[in-house]
This record gives sequence, structure tokens and C-alpha cells, in this order.
Amino acid sequence: MNTGTAPTQEIQDIARKLMKLHVAGLRIGRIMSTEEVVAAAHERSTANLVSAEKAWSVCGDVSSLMFRALKGSHGPAFRVTVFGNGRDVYLVMTHQVLSLQHRFVLPLYDRKVQELLAHAMKRPIWFSFGDDAGEQGFIVRSHTHAHELRPVLAMAPNLDMRERDAAMNKLLDAMPELAHPARIPSCVRGQVVTHVSTTLIAPEGLSVEQASDGGLVCYLEAQ
Repeated sequence: MNTGTAPTQEIQDIARKLMKLHVAGLRIGRIMSTEEVVAAAHERSTANLVSAEKAWSVCGDVSSLMFRALKGSHGPAFRVTVFGNGRDVYLVMTHQVLSLQHRFVLPLYDRKVQELLAHAMKRPIWFSFGDDAGEQGFIVRSHTHAHELRPVLAMAPNLDMRERDAAMNKLLDAMPELAHPARIPSCVRGQVVTHVSTTLIAPEGLSVEQASDGGLVCYLEAQ
């Protein structure tokens, strides 16, 4: 992880854990505001639609198996789950098709996550999925989730920089458990979850890029 100053032990631990989780299959995603989605849109129709809906997007790659299931479905089942307590709380947004789940994991202390939740009180959220084995993308246009997310927003803590680093470390420690099929109950009646694809939404200030050797390069911006 590259920082403007010498990294603290907390930051070194975050970098080490991210690398290990990446090798195990964790994907890193991000939140995009309406303006960011419009600027990145390749098709004018997409830019016009997101502008009209004023939608924010939760973005990340998924496994090829999950990607094919999402594209072939008539709409995935959806569940919102909050884990942790006190200052160490995080949100999991789960999509499920048959026995396959994808889980977006969002740190509730992060400013942009809190802005997303506040925006979702009145506007829709889009979920943008990329196939991690190719260049294809797929969007799930979601209804507003105010009734589900309002109590979640009320739980979001206000942390200083040191507390955020500590919370991120704890979240990374919890990621292997969050990737376990049994950790989130099935969203589809009669289906037992057999496959899980997991994407961590990087908190503000943390940039993660794919290196040429297949590893990760992590950057921490000054807060």
C-alpha cells in the first residue's frame, strides 16, 4: 500500500489482509454517484436513463458463474443484512439466483456509503456487475429501498481516521466468514446456497488496482 507518509501498523495490516483475501477470490468494488455513472457510461441511452432516475450505482466484478446466472435471470432476489455492533458495523447487500449468491459488503462508517444510503431514501440504486473473466457488464436496476435502508443509515457511526483504520481491519478479518455460503440465509424459497461471490466496497481514500502480475496495488489517500 502506498501512502504519503510512513504507513502505520494498522495500514500495513490492511494491505496484507487485502492481498490475502484477493488471492482467495475477494473482489474490490466502489460506489458511483449519478454524475460519475454518467461520465463513465459508454452508451448515451444509459447516461440519459441514469440522469433521469438520478440513480447511484454499487459496482463490482462477480464470478463468471454468478454473472451468467444474473444475465439469465428475470431478476435476482435481494436481501439487506447488517453485521457487527457499535462502531464496527457493516452492510451486506445480497443478490441471489437459484442457489447462487453475490454479496456486496459495505463499511457503514464510510462517508460515501452513508451518502448512498441517504440518496436511497428517495432514489433508486443500480447494481453494476462485471464478469471478472471478461469485459462484459450487467446492470440490475433496483427499486427504492427506503424501508429497508432507513434503519441501517441510523446505525452508521461517525469515526475518526484511526477508528476507521481499526474498523477496516476488523471488517477484513470478518470477510472469510461473510463469504461462507451459510452466513447469509437463502433469499429463494427451496434453494440452499452453494456458491458465493463477494465484493468489498473500498472505503473512501482507499484505492485498489490490479497489478500486472495479478496482485493488488493499494493506495491510501491522506484524509
